[in-house]
Amino acid sequence: MIQPMGSKIYKVLFMLIGIGTLAYMIHAMGIDEIWNNLENIGWWFLPVLGSWAVLYWMNAMAFKAIIQEPELPQTNVPFWKVLQLTISGYAINYITPFVALGGEPYRIMELKNYVGGSKAGSSVLLYGVMHILSHILFWVASVFLILWFVPASTMVNVACAAIFVMAIICTWLFTNFIRRELPFHY
Repeated sequence: MIQPMGSKIYKVLFMLIGIGTLAYMIHAMGIDEIWNNLENIGWWFLPVLGSWAVLYWMNAMAFKAIIQEPELPQTNVPFWKVLQLTISGYAINYITPFVALGGEPYRIMELKNYVGGSKAGSSVLLYGVMHILSHILFWVASVFLILWFVPASTMVNVACAAIFVMAIICTWLFTNFIRRELPFHY
């Protein structure tokens, strides 16, 4: 796929900003401090890295499932590209001061070369909504686990009940948003 010159310029610009930011963080923290932290982590570095690899792999599978429509072959984006967009999008989110606002526009800009702007935007939006919904469901599961396994005071029980009610309300709002506001329906 031939890319326009503007696309190459913003990629180079993002790469330079990323390298500059990484260099600044390494300089500010110090190589010795980074090395000491790696030595303190020891062999646990590999399981931590492995768990994040599995997590990003699963996120990429979910993102690909949202992007791909069986009746539209042009939506079959290569998995490795989706994985790259997933990891780099989260990396951009983590380094921007507003946390989840940098990676989504980047994902849309990159994905539109494969599936078009409208499909790219709606896929990234739906992926974000589903990601938030999965967090809410995780919180609800955590509330049940806390109530089942942890001897809790009245205050903890009230807090868990409040979290459960808020999660139900948020889930209802999200599902209604998906049904009414998104330009596609599943």
